[in-house]
Amino acid sequence: MRKFKKSKKRLQELHNHEREEKKGKGITGLSTTAWMGIFIAVIMIFSVVGYMWEGDEVPELDYNGYSFILTQDRLFEMDNDGTKMLFYNHPTELESIKIDPSATSVLMNARMVYTTLDTNDTLRQTIGKVQYDIKNIMDSRSSYFIYAFTGDNEFNKTIITCSNATVSVPVFYLKKGNETKIVYDNGCFIIQADTDYGMIMLRDRIMYTILGVMQ
Repeated sequence: MRKFKKSKKRLQELHNHEREEKKGKGITGLSTTAWMGIFIAVIMIFSVVGYMWEGDEVPELDYNGYSFILTQDRLFEMDNDGTKMLFYNHPTELESIKIDPSATSVLMNARMVYTTLDTNDTLRQTIGKVQYDIKNIMDSRSSYFIYAFTGDNEFNKTIITCSNATVSVPVFYLKKGNETKIVYDNGCFIIQADTDYGMIMLRDRIMYTILGVMQ
């Protein structure tokens, strides 16, 4: 008789366990234990991915024979004859910004360039940074990069407009415009952007072209 009661108690325990299992199942039919296993596995996967991106190793991205390294700051680093150069955009991101083929040779061969802007341009601070970065490249090529303005200015700089441009001595006219693009006309490069970041994109596009990375 005692044996029967013991078996009955065991059956009741099994019955209760099955009911608890059913309660722990969602609409997918997975138990709470199974969901916990999946949750832990997902955390482990994301931990590995995070380690890969946060470690010292970063992916190498080649373009047109040039190698790039993606830095921890999400900038693109390129070696230019032993000098590390940083870009905000990879060349593939700038292919939609076209430059006239005849303008490409002018950029690559220029040994003297005037850069000009309007004194009251709303993008003048970003334009100043872009001019400085381009100047560094021109200096490394033993080329002259001369600052100017399109009109009278407090800095007593030379007044230069597109009318002064020639193929041998081109003019970079940087300005705010309704769209981001580069227009070339007989030695004058009208480099216009609708936002500060648009101007940074043009900065990269011009520098890539001068260095021969893009055409």
